[in-house]
Amino acid sequence: MNFLRHEFNGSEVSIEPDGAVYPCCVKTKLPLGSLLEDNLIEILESLAGVPAYEAITMGHPERMGIASGWSEQDFLAHSRTQRPDGAGYANLCIGCDRFHEQMLGPVLDEARQRRRAAKGLADGTAAPRRVVAIAPRER
Repeated sequence: MNFLRHEFNGSEVSIEPDGAVYPCCVKTKLPLGSLLEDNLIEILESLAGVPAYEAITMGHPERMGIASGWSEQDFLAHSRTQRPDGAGYANLCIGCDRFHEQMLGPVLDEARQRRRAAKGLADGTAAPRRVVAIAPRER
């Protein structure tokens, strides 16, 4: 939680080895962006004000769909599944994944396009990469 509040202690994101950035330690169905294209602050700031991500940041994922027509009850219903043994199981992360699948793909695509446009890049154009050389230590 608190992932959009990157300027404060306790801000939490997950970064995969491939550069994919997720808004919490468990990850979501879709990454917020990639460190291979943008820096972390650019990714986070491009999602500030998006109601779904503000809800996650505030610790209320069950409210992430309200601006998109999902009530808290709808979210909780989407958070339910069945275990392999047939028993019912509910977890807010399941609802978050389902909301990402159904609603947030276009939101993330638009944020990525805004970040690229701010850099003067057209879609499909690779951003220049910074190469850092590390000098060998003397023994």
